[in-house]
Order: sequence, then structure tokens, then C-alpha cells
Amino acid sequence: MKSIISIAQVAAALALSAPQLPAHATTITTFDVPGATYTGPKGINRDGTIAGQYHVANGCEQGFVRAPDGTITKFDPQGTLGLSRAVVAGINDAGDVAGYYYACQGSQGPWGFIRAADGTVITYDPPAGSSFFTVYGINNAGTVLAGFSSDVQHGLLRTADGQITIFDAGYSTLPAAIANNGSITGLIVDQSYAGHGFLRDAQGNVTSFDVPGSLSTSGLVINAKNAIAGNYFVVGGERHGFVRAADGTLTLFDPPGSLATYPRGINIHGAVAGTWSDNKSILNHSFIRSGSGRLLTFNPPGAVSSFWNAINSVGSVAGDYVTSDGLTHGYVRNPIPWTVR
Repeated sequence: MKSIISIAQVAAALALSAPQLPAHATTITTFDVPGATYTGPKGINRDGTIAGQYHVANGCEQGFVRAPDGTITKFDPQGTLGLSRAVVAGINDAGDVAGYYYACQGSQGPWGFIRAADGTVITYDPPAGSSFFTVYGINNAGTVLAGFSSDVQHGLLRTADGQITIFDAGYSTLPAAIANNGSITGLIVDQSYAGHGFLRDAQGNVTSFDVPGSLSTSGLVINAKNAIAGNYFVVGGERHGFVRAADGTLTLFDPPGSLATYPRGINIHGAVAGTWSDNKSILNHSFIRSGSGRLLTFNPPGAVSSFWNAINSVGSVAGDYVTSDGLTHGYVRNPIPWTVR
């Protein structure tokens, strides 16, 4: 499919020298799992429930859920804290949390898990013979997106009733995100090892796409309108951001000064939240970009590096940040009005 570059590409270049727009009055809430040296939100659902993982000294990473009132519940996919090393991939609006885990001690695993809002956990095995298994997300239908490798990389879908579908979008398929309508985006690697973005709709139809002139293009996040945000790699090593509309129009963007732009979430209104690295400190900063192109960059107070990892349908964002003592903390920022219109 031929890609289209919009006028917004030119506007994005001009924006690099423009002053940042002021933020509206916001509420930023920081939090830590008690005793943790690392608290990392990985998803936020419509009501503001956050799911993520945490790490304690001399221990393995475990999962947590933070309710909108701030109550934090720790969990281990195997039922007893300390048995597993858990990786949380996301949370849906029903409160189902998806991810994968290994045994805390030894090399056993990985296995997939789904934790319901009531705390019930279902675990499942990766395909027989696979040498790599990763979970990428869960949508509101309860469908989990995962990936695994055998000879090459493949995508995997697990429905709420446990049905498994293995799919390929190209020679080697690295899925990245699933939308509430069942559409998927990610990266295809062809036999010449070039990378291309892809859209796989709920019926299994695949469309590949590239940012013209790029060495590699990756779809990273997708919403239920089939809008995709991702990044592309160019000569010189820089990674730049893009948004691809459902009609194939590509809009290129970067926060001013960014050498590496990583979209981490896109909501139904087209607002993109993510992370960027600058050309001075080589540290990470957070950004949010509205569907109309308005851009805000941000670090929580006291942060030396920060990440926005998720955005929900009402414009709340969740992420983590590092302080000068080396500890990583979670935070949530209240909805920004221009991210939902």
C-alpha cells in the first residue's frame, strides 16, 4: 500500500523551533508500592485503575494493581508473592490484567497469565516448541495479544474463552499492540531483514506500510479507529515518531530536540502518550500529543528521567520516573482536556 505524507510533516518540522504550549492546571499523583525500589505502571483503564510491576531489593519483579482511590494490591501469578518474576503487559476496562511470568528462581518459563479484577488468575502455556514468548496486551473483549518464536517470530491471539489463533503478517511477525476492535499493529521483518509496519484487522486482513525514506518502520500502538502511532529509523540512528490514520495518511512528529521518539499509548481520540530522548542529557522525558497535533513535554517534579507508558480514553496518563537516588516511582496525571477532543 502506498503511504501518504500529510502537510503536518512540514508543520512538525516548523514545530521543532516553536515554544512549547503551556500546560493547563494539572494534578500529578506519585506513588510507590511499599518497599519497592522500582514501581512501573504499564497500563491504565477508563476508570483510572493502573496495572504494573514492581521490584524489591533481593527479590523478583511482581505485579500490582492500583485502584483509583490509591489502594495498591500486590499479586503473583502463582498465588504466593515471591514465587514468580512477573511482567505486566496491560489492563482492560473490566480490570483484567495480562502478562507473562517466569519462576523467580531458576530458568523455568515463561507462561502467560490473565488476572481478573476479583483476583482470580488463569495461566496458560506458550505453543509447544517455542523458544521465546511475550505478551503485549489485552483488549476489552478479553483477547490477549502475544508473540513467540520457532524458526521465525509469530503472533498469537488468545480469546477470553481460551481459543488460540496463531498468525503471520509477513516473513517474521513481531506484534506490538491490540485495539478494542481486534485490530493489531507491529513490525514485519522481511527476508532481507528490512522492517515494515503492519495493520492486521479483526478479519485477518494485513496491510503493510513504511515511512518513505526510512530504514525501518514499526507500528507500536493502535486504537479502535485503526489509528496507529509508532516510530521509524533513519540513517544516523535517530528514531522519529509518526501517526498513521485509518486512511493511510502518515503524519510525522517529534518533540523538539528528540533523537528517539517512542509512542507508548494512543486513545480513541488519537492522543498519543510516550517517551522521547533528547540530544543533550540523553535522558528520557514524557510527551503527549493530541489528535490535532498539539504537543506537550513533561517530567514529574524531581525526575531525572521519565516515561509515559499508557493513556486511557478520558485522557489520564500513567508512567514512571527515576529520581537522583536511582529509585523508580509511579505517577498518574489527571485528564488533559485537549487530549479528548
